[in-house]
Amino acid sequence: MRLPDLDRKAVIVLAAWALVALAWETGEVVQRNRGLYFDEWEVSVWRPGAPPQQRLEWFLRETEKRIPPGTRVAFTSVLDDRGDAEALSLYLWATHLLPGHTLRPVSAAGDPSVLDDVAYWATYNTTLEHPRARLLFRHPGGAVYRVVP
Repeated sequence: MRLPDLDRKAVIVLAAWALVALAWETGEVVQRNRGLYFDEWEVSVWRPGAPPQQRLEWFLRETEKRIPPGTRVAFTSVLDDRGDAEALSLYLWATHLLPGHTLRPVSAAGDPSVLDDVAYWATYNTTLEHPRARLLFRHPGGAVYRVVP
């Protein structure tokens, strides 16, 4: 059965309109999310395999090679001073990527109650000057320190 010319034109216009609308919506989503996927400090939107997540994983893999399995590790990042959800998200990524160890979040000032409970202190994208921290190794992503009594 053949459509009348008017119906055929309506179907073509409707299909063209649907394709344009789909392209428009896709473009808006891409524009809105363009910076989020690769933004270093929008940790809550990181995805596995994203460059910031890969840098954190690289740092933690090198950290894991230098500390004994099952060790308690204090974890500090450049975001800790902000004290927001992004700092928590970074800490959660670190616990996920370093499963053989117990991580404890700690500020750069070093909460004494946490430091009494850990043997190492990993700092991501920040430096540390603390009387109980002895540098174990440096990495482009941070450093790991031995905590001394």
